[in-house]
Amino acid sequence: MARYSLTAGSNVTASSSFATATITPGAGRLVLAFVLGQKVGGPGTPTASGNSLTWQQVASVTNAGPGNSRVTCFRAMGPAPSAGPLTFDFAGQQQQACAWSVFEYDNIDGSGTNGSGAVAQQQTASGSSTTLAAMLGPLADAAASLVVGGVVLGTDEAVSAGAGLAQIDLQPFGQGGIRGTLQTEDRTGGGSTVDWSWPTTANAGAIALEIKAASVIVPNGPTTDAETLARQFEPVLFFSANEQFFPADAKRYVERCALWRAQAPFDAKDSWGGKGGPFPRAPIIDYGKISALAGEPGTPLDSAPLVDNQGEERFFDFKGWMDAARMPEPKVTATSKNTFSKRDTIDTVYNKADADGGDQKLRDSRFWYHAELIAADRLRRLLATVRAPDLVKVYDTLQNAALLNYYFFYPAHDESLAGCTNTEGVEFGGCAGQWGCLSLLFERADTTRDYRPSYIGTSARLLAASSMPVAQAADDDDTAKRTVMTVNAFGKATLNDGHPRIFVAKGTHALYLAPGSYAVAYPNESHPNF
Repeated sequence: MARYSLTAGSNVTASSSFATATITPGAGRLVLAFVLGQKVGGPGTPTASGNSLTWQQVASVTNAGPGNSRVTCFRAMGPAPSAGPLTFDFAGQQQQACAWSVFEYDNIDGSGTNGSGAVAQQQTASGSSTTLAAMLGPLADAAASLVVGGVVLGTDEAVSAGAGLAQIDLQPFGQGGIRGTLQTEDRTGGGSTVDWSWPTTANAGAIALEIKAASVIVPNGPTTDAETLARQFEPVLFFSANEQFFPADAKRYVERCALWRAQAPFDAKDSWGGKGGPFPRAPIIDYGKISALAGEPGTPLDSAPLVDNQGEERFFDFKGWMDAARMPEPKVTATSKNTFSKRDTIDTVYNKADADGGDQKLRDSRFWYHAELIAADRLRRLLATVRAPDLVKVYDTLQNAALLNYYFFYPAHDESLAGCTNTEGVEFGGCAGQWGCLSLLFERADTTRDYRPSYIGTSARLLAASSMPVAQAADDDDTAKRTVMTVNAFGKATLNDGHPRIFVAKGTHALYLAPGSYAVAYPNESHPNF
């Protein structure tokens, strides 16, 4: 479930009716409105109206002590909300002040009416202290459910969200003797406690809710079949309109490659095809002569002379290279530089008609993924091979966990340095051939139950600190550590009938759960000023 803020504000002019700024709720989204009303001697309980929606009260409670402030929560959901203000009416009872926080969630349980199926439970609390907690019962889905809370204070305070909770809105107000605070917060999973703290003792009242996610489609009956699970949860990928390279069948790519031998140092051209040998150098297997599957024509890749050893590595060459002047270099000669991949040619063979230099088999191999299910026993064995941290301890906190990986192979990777126009800057991170991965961690109580997704991992570039997600696990690239797996609760993903929506960055093919621009970091690297 993703949250979208609609409006927040306050008004300290006495009135019996208050209107927000214009909002435009989304179709089929659960809209929540937390409202503070304040009146000496006891605030009234408001009603809400607007946006062509039916607003239902979820809960209402006054703060402790004299009870001069009240927080009320409303819910609404509809197929075609209209734009306009949301109005809170106190039935003619003058309030000294009013404050509000209005936001919405997608991918919620759409059963019932006006969002009733999405609000699984609610609880209220009040007290006079520097902290307050509202305790919900056990969550309907500990991994996917969202907990939401709103608190009011009789003074204007800097309220802090509880552990693991994210602040949505903070609305303190003060004018003369009229003072108060409304704060809202939420968290996906992580327990049923919703809590707050603030600097000085204050009379407080709070509402906590559990919001249910849309039902995740699972196979009928327990299954450990990789293809069934892969098809059931296969992601919906969103690409830039200008993207050139789409996920393709890696087998077809390999079959078009040449295979080279390199001796240490592997990145020196003279080591390719035999150090010190005469030019032009030749690959071990020429273009189009590789057999990627036993029994098919060509040289199979698993023969002993083709395997890496201590002093040698093997690498694929798909369509040759180019130099800094962008001139093609299809061969390794005494004068060739072989510096950059020739991705224009890759674009042609994958995306153009045969008459324009395209390759029908490569065009037909686009829009493809590879999938692997790592079942519980094998997953635990693999985790045991990691020296640090102790991932087996993490695994043992899960219930019969299995990992489903979707692997995406892209014929090329485009990555330039911002603001650079020369070849070195434009080609900074470009290469032929790139893998990406989307991982789903499943759990189930026992082998007779269906798998349910708990977490989702997406391969991406290392995000800058300002964009840091919940967790980022680096790969084994000790020098750069540019590629990471970003992990979130599965409930954070937006779903299309149970299929997670994934947004693919142009060129780099980094995977994200939401569209937008992301600042990336380049640790342990230095670059010239291009």
